[in-house]
Amino acid sequence: MRLQDAFAMVLRQARHDAGLTQADLALRSGLTSRYIRSLEAGKACPSLDAVFRLAQALEKEVHDFVMKVKQTTDLVPADEIDFSPPRNRE
Repeated sequence: MRLQDAFAMVLRQARHDAGLTQADLALRSGLTSRYIRSLEAGKACPSLDAVFRLAQALEKEVHDFVMKVKQTTDLVPADEIDFSPPRNRE
């Protein structure tokens, strides 16, 4: 599992749990809806700034948010985790 895919799963679940649309989350975080869609699709890796903005917008602690990503990747063997940046999927 790629890290951006784990992040996508955690972000999507946190947004759903908060009862927010992608547009709501974009407005709260100051990020664009397009960027939120890309993150949730696993097509983009978030910057550190984006992780902080998203955690704050979702009323989560950054370390809790990151730990959920880690726990998600822990569900698969370490040799299956892809640490490479996302490829252009056009």
